Amino acid sequence: MNLLPKRIGAVAIIIIMTLVTAINLLQFYPIIIESVPLRKLLVILLMVLVLVFVIAYYLLEQGNQPIEEILEVIDQLSKGKYHARYYGEKFSKQDELGGMINQLAVKLEQKTELIQLKDSKEREVIDHLVVGVIALNKKGQVVLTNPIGRLLIDEKTNPLNQSYEAIIKSYGLRQMVDHVYEAEQASHQEIEVYYPEERILDVHVVPILTKRQQLEQVMVLMYDITTIRRLEQVKTEFVANASHELRTPVTAVKGFSETLLDGAKDDPELCDKFLRIIHKESLRLDRLVNDILQLSRLEHQANTTEKENVCLSRLIVEEVELVQQQANQKNITVEVDYQEELYCYTDRQRLSQVILNILANAINYTDNGGKVSISFVQSEEVVEISIKDNGVGIPEEDLERIFERFYRVDKMRSRNTGGTGLGLSIVKNLLHTIGGSISVTSKVDKGSEFVIYLPKTK
Repeated sequence: MNLLPKRIGAVAIIIIMTLVTAINLLQFYPIIIESVPLRKLLVILLMVLVLVFVIAYYLLEQGNQPIEEILEVIDQLSKGKYHARYYGEKFSKQDELGGMINQLAVKLEQKTELIQLKDSKEREVIDHLVVGVIALNKKGQVVLTNPIGRLLIDEKTNPLNQSYEAIIKSYGLRQMVDHVYEAEQASHQEIEVYYPEERILDVHVVPILTKRQQLEQVMVLMYDITTIRRLEQVKTEFVANASHELRTPVTAVKGFSETLLDGAKDDPELCDKFLRIIHKESLRLDRLVNDILQLSRLEHQANTTEKENVCLSRLIVEEVELVQQQANQKNITVEVDYQEELYCYTDRQRLSQVILNILANAINYTDNGGKVSISFVQSEEVVEISIKDNGVGIPEEDLERIFERFYRVDKMRSRNTGGTGLGLSIVKNLLHTIGGSISVTSKVDKGSEFVIYLPKTK
């Protein structure tokens, strides 16, 4: 009874029978007009005919409704709205079709959720890579980037659907991508980019081909090796400078010892002079080797500190006592000035070496009768230790480089005072290991001021 075809067929038969009856009655129209009962019968038949048409229309509409609902569900599914469902309950065949559509929708929704979950995980992995990633489609438009990739090409927003020519500002990088699109072969180069800042990038541009060997995508992978290359340069310069610095005392020791062996030892005066020079150069060599070893230890043992609350006045007085004899030889006054007792949380031994190195430098580069003063104050976040002298000063162009290894402002004076060129580099590294920092201001012939910044006590 609830099958649509049967309903439509029954309605059609009734309509046909009614129409046939009406046509037959029309043959007796003159008689019907004169007969009251027949007129009533005709009216009833016409009313039945109208009612049948209404019922037929209703049944047809009811039959179309589930089909329309099913089509609506299919339309929603085609638009990716996999939560859409069919809820009809009146027509078994349509309901059966609707049920199959619902099962398909459930499977599509589950598959979509799995794909989205997989894409989300892959997206998260790509976003956290230290390698910059830019994926391009076969038209050269961006389909995927990660934060590092956008940083390296200086894109603040996601450049989806833009062409690579519009977003890649480096000529060398654009050339690499152009080549891969033309040759469909992978390319690997180190390139220098100068915008937004100077960087050295290790770049791989890789074509992604279909099974039919047709270009589908191009992947641009960029790794910032600027720090690595700069460290390699620093290492190379360090080896060259160390070799040069070591060669000077070694050459002196070798030359004067050979002179002694060649007969100068027989001259007491020359022998004594040369032995003193050899001893002086050997001490210099010893200091240089020790400084190099200390720098190496600081780089490899940066976290092996033993921090404690240190009384600054006591520590500074102890370091002043160590350089007092050196200061007395040049008639230099060393003053310690502070308003209140302060403590800082730091490694006592390393801070002692920092202060000692700066004090020794201040005395070395201050002329006879000069003055060196030490003071310390506490701000909201740090403790500041100031070491100030009225010595020869440092030219402005040299201020940025004085913490570099083997850098000397006055090479001759530095060697004469026994400096290795590593003292301030050691100071900076020592402070870095204990969470401190240092700044310097200076004027030629007026003097210099070094300020050490340390964390407050805990």
